[in-house]
Amino acid sequence: MTTAIQVVYDVTDDAIALKRGKYALLSADTREGYEQVRLAIADCRETRSAIEKRRKELKADSLEYGRKVDAVAKHLTEQIEAIEQPLKAQKEAIDAEKARVKAEKEAAAQKVIEERLRAEREALAQERAALESDRAALEAQRSAATAAPVEPKPTAQASESPVGAVLRQIHALIAELEAKAKRKAWFDNEESNACDNSGGNFDDAYEGGCRDGETALARELVPRLQLLRNELEAQS
Repeated sequence: MTTAIQVVYDVTDDAIALKRGKYALLSADTREGYEQVRLAIADCRETRSAIEKRRKELKADSLEYGRKVDAVAKHLTEQIEAIEQPLKAQKEAIDAEKARVKAEKEAAAQKVIEERLRAEREALAQERAALESDRAALEAQRSAATAAPVEPKPTAQASESPVGAVLRQIHALIAELEAKAKRKAWFDNEESNACDNSGGNFDDAYEGGCRDGETALARELVPRLQLLRNELEAQS
């Protein structure tokens, strides 16, 4: 329940109203009137000073009470913070360690994936080089055959041409790679990371990284092999 605070001044509204009525019509045009105005100003000044003095008296207790309230609050806060701060320090240390371990696991998993992808890219470069070499060899054979055509010897069953053999291998390789390219990969989700996907397990992260590397390589190789297949088919 709120208790009403009584504020009492020696000067009242009624007293001020009387002064207003008394001094409102004064004029300083004459010597007598000037003196009356001077005395009225002095009276108003004294009344105003009395109001200010009383204001300070009334507020003094409130100011002292406020200082005591602040002092007690500061004392209590310091005591509770003395309990809270060590607990916060412990928690922050654990949180920092967890963050460090998680960062190390993510970095390790990412390194595994990057190394796997690097190996896959090197393997891809070697396969490209081998395909280009086969293609060059086929072109050389075709050029030689065009320059000096030789009548084929009749046989019971036509043997497979070099181009046909390569095409057969390319068809088989495309089929194998298409199956891997269709697999769902971790990197299909831009917000995923190896640590979360593997549940923090290093072996699972490694296997997942290898699987994703195969999928990425397959997706890159399939259209290239299809293009090479189409070119060879058009030339055969």
